[in-house]
Amino acid sequence: MRLLILSLFIQIQLFDHLHSLSLRWHLGRKTGEVLRVINRGTDSINSLLSYLLFNIFPTIADILIAIIYFATAFNPWFSLIVFLTMAIYMGKFHLPLLNVNCYLMGSFRWDDCGH
Repeated sequence: MRLLILSLFIQIQLFDHLHSLSLRWHLGRKTGEVLRVINRGTDSINSLLSYLLFNIFPTIADILIAIIYFATAFNPWFSLIVFLTMAIYMGKFHLPLLNVNCYLMGSFRWDDCGH
């Protein structure tokens, strides 16, 4: 629900910003072009927020729970091993997916992202 509220808030701010622009700016743009850019931008924000909410945050919560569990139930060295393993995992597999330029532009092919 909060994701929807945040997205709605951003869309309302964008709408207010468009209304505050001068008439000259609006006359110099095509309506379809402006609407296309607005739709792509809001869709990209929604996708990014959804990715963070449903993929990144649960992964971080799982890692923290595992670290706390291993630190309390076993030796704290086990929690360090879990932390290092998950840091390597996140750096290898999750961080390349956060290449914001490729993600926001909708290009999911590995070659298009400059890799």
